[in-house]
Amino acid sequence: MLRGLAMAIGDPSRAPLTLTVQFVSQPVVGPVALEATAERTGRSLTSVSGRLMQADSTAALALAAFATHMSGPEYDELPMPEVEGPWEDRRSLISEQAPQFVRNLVLQPRFGRPFQARDVPMVAGGWTGLQGRRPVDALALAVFSDAWFSPPYARLDRFVPSPTVTLSVYFRAQLP
Repeated sequence: MLRGLAMAIGDPSRAPLTLTVQFVSQPVVGPVALEATAERTGRSLTSVSGRLMQADSTAALALAAFATHMSGPEYDELPMPEVEGPWEDRRSLISEQAPQFVRNLVLQPRFGRPFQARDVPMVAGGWTGLQGRRPVDALALAVFSDAWFSPPYARLDRFVPSPTVTLSVYFRAQLP
């Protein structure tokens, strides 16, 4: 949806600041259409809405904000976790129960394991990448934000479906 929303505003100088998607029904593999509207465009900010349609039904609704480069104070006080770096062979550890879209990614867990069936910290994380080697952009970051299993899975003993209902992504810094 993010690509379609960006295309609707037609201004490559405006990068995404926020994206929120409400999934109202489960889409299936097949054709979809995106109806996007630039709700307001100002000097530096554009607000856009979108509706993902499939077979005459709404599958998802989105709101996004795009802006020209804005300068201001930037803070990044969160330290990176101390973990082993990504594996050179780019192999991926994906559960058979994982959603289909993650098969397009390289997922290399570093902390938190699903289905431990005991009182362990509810954390999950590791290295995420694209199957092909291309620069990471806003579209990739939006996909990465929903790629990991939900941290409560660490305490479960089996897979329990938990589809994403709402996804919000905040792009905190400009990408190179």
